[in-house]
Amino acid sequence: MRQFNIIFLLFLLILQGCMMNGTYTLKESANRAVEAAHYENLIEAESYKSGNKCVEEWRLKKIKREYILPNGNFVHVSPEKCGCLVHWEIDKKTHKVVGYKFEGDTCPK
Repeated sequence: MRQFNIIFLLFLLILQGCMMNGTYTLKESANRAVEAAHYENLIEAESYKSGNKCVEEWRLKKIKREYILPNGNFVHVSPEKCGCLVHWEIDKKTHKVVGYKFEGDTCPK
């Protein structure tokens, strides 16, 4: 489990632009998260400082957006940067990330 947390932390650093010349695009990083991440990791990651002002404002205001899908899974919404939210689909039984979609003008198409 500790190895998974380290891998997920590295994913988040890439995702939030904390690494210079990141190896993966946002879309590639999100695809990798679907393979390994869990809901608890998304929540934990929200406690890490971000270099993006919009992400920090979201966290300071303690905004939490979640909703239920018709299939019973739920979605946790988190900001990636100004103008880009990621909707993470979470399996209702395992709490594993099973999908995502981007929302916003600055997100990958």
